[in-house]
Amino acid sequence: MDAIRLAALDEVRTFELDDSVWAANLAALKHAQPGLSEAIERLAPPDHWRPAAALDGFATYRVERPGDPAAWLDDTAAPRTRASALLAGFRPGENNAALPTFAVGAELQLLLERLPKTQAVFVFEYDLQRLAAVLRLHDLSSAIGAGRCIFVPPDREAEYLEQLLQRRPGLMPPMAILQFPYVAAARVQVVRAVCEQVAGSTARWRLQRLNALGAAAAQRPANEPRLAVLALSADFAAHVHAARLGEAARRLGLQVCVCVGDRPDRVHPLPHCERLVEFCPGLTIAVGHPPQLPLDLPGIVCQWHVRLRDVPETPGDAVVVHLAASPRISDALRSAGLRSERIRNLFWGVAPLAATLDDRPVATDTVLLIGDCPDADPEACGIDQPTHRLLWRTLLEVAASSWESPLIYNPSGLLQAAERRGRVALRDAELRERMLRLVAQVLIPSVVQPRIAAAVRTAGFTPLTMGRGWNQIAEDSLAALGDPLEPRWAALRVRPLAAIFAGQPDRLGPALLEAGALGIPLLLHAPDGRARQLDLGGVLHANQHYVSFADVRDLAAELPSLVRNAPAAAERARAAARHLLDRHRLEHRLGGLVTELGLAWQTG
Repeated sequence: MDAIRLAALDEVRTFELDDSVWAANLAALKHAQPGLSEAIERLAPPDHWRPAAALDGFATYRVERPGDPAAWLDDTAAPRTRASALLAGFRPGENNAALPTFAVGAELQLLLERLPKTQAVFVFEYDLQRLAAVLRLHDLSSAIGAGRCIFVPPDREAEYLEQLLQRRPGLMPPMAILQFPYVAAARVQVVRAVCEQVAGSTARWRLQRLNALGAAAAQRPANEPRLAVLALSADFAAHVHAARLGEAARRLGLQVCVCVGDRPDRVHPLPHCERLVEFCPGLTIAVGHPPQLPLDLPGIVCQWHVRLRDVPETPGDAVVVHLAASPRISDALRSAGLRSERIRNLFWGVAPLAATLDDRPVATDTVLLIGDCPDADPEACGIDQPTHRLLWRTLLEVAASSWESPLIYNPSGLLQAAERRGRVALRDAELRERMLRLVAQVLIPSVVQPRIAAAVRTAGFTPLTMGRGWNQIAEDSLAALGDPLEPRWAALRVRPLAAIFAGQPDRLGPALLEAGALGIPLLLHAPDGRARQLDLGGVLHANQHYVSFADVRDLAAELPSLVRNAPAAAERARAAARHLLDRHRLEHRLGGLVTELGLAWQTG
């Protein structure tokens, strides 16, 4: 105990304010909330507040009133640690959050880190001087500019919020009210009452406006050739797909309206309905979700199914045409009971890539592994019942013993084999469907990807990974640099020997086409041992554009062969790139769809 200096726990580490932080926050507020920025622009922290680093390193203030003992602002010497504990069980769902105070900013920062980019945090701060002071500590300018951080000034809070939500009709009111032990219950109740009042009044006027738009839409015929592309879910991948589809349509000479729910002020459908009624499309494509809007869309309405796992068991009737992004998705739509006349193919196509690898040296010892490597721990998968956990462990064993056989890409077959081995059966249809989705999305890649990475190392090559979850098993990874949807090709300092695609039951995807268009030799896992088409719908052809491998022995032989036969591998990669760019651009797909739907549009 003598070696422990208890007084050191309260020692203060000075913290120098960075004027650029305050300037950036103020500039963001001037654009997003000009009235508030004007109110706090000339407010300085109290003289007895001294900037300091808290015990957990978080920037805060030390309050040093003359004649009083020194104290930490908001009575916490570890703001971020306290915030982590207080928010440990917070589950806002899809609701925007409301903080009853700014405090030291730790709770706000943690929420912004955890919540999707389509959700906002409303901060009800009653002390503008505190607000100005804390904004000198932490750079929140990006969140303020993106509409994710909204400060509600004191006095007339309900009126301010109602006016804000009228100016931003796509912004949802805060409905997840946080309550902390250091905030008086009466203050929390005031915030809750304001939020409830504003939510009610906002819902009423928005409904009135939507009803008026619905009546107007019914009176307007569809305009041609006009394409509307919708991606109104919180799915970042769908937003990128929608933007690319819109760009392809413009290259075809079509008029385009792209509506994406990629920000908090684009979540409510009202602003999108306003645009669509004005635009009056002849064709609408909703990316990754049903086109469920509170008005009837004119023209032909489609849903583009971009993920195999998201194909519903019983697709709804709101969609006139269902579009499949891959052959596997097309098969799944038919298995769901859709008639063939309601299904069209809109397979993945190549979009223009900003990056090029032409100037990169070829690294004959580096192999790129593309795809996710998710965590298969039962707790991470939400599997909590003992019987289901036992079945999941058996599934992992079955997959591990059969990953080099065709069974590995058959989720239903894996589940049946595990049920036989474990002598347990999932009879509930909903539970069985959920388990099959987990097998396809999590279990298969979590088993296949690490084993292929290990095989690459054993063969004497360095695996470089691109996808989510690889940090669990790979030290040298680009996982943090980009999603498999849109890999950060520019981050590659070398041209890899090959790109390996494995672990996904649906093999045709954007990353495969991008790698091929960049001229990277393609290796595809085909555990049945045949160089077949691998459900690629004729987009790429075996041996002409890619090489398949069945197992570890195949892979160990193929990688050195790429080095020995470098000219042949390079020519195959060039052929794949030419083939994709000449015949399988996204505008080729869209133009073909327009023709197949019988639209007499002139496309470039």
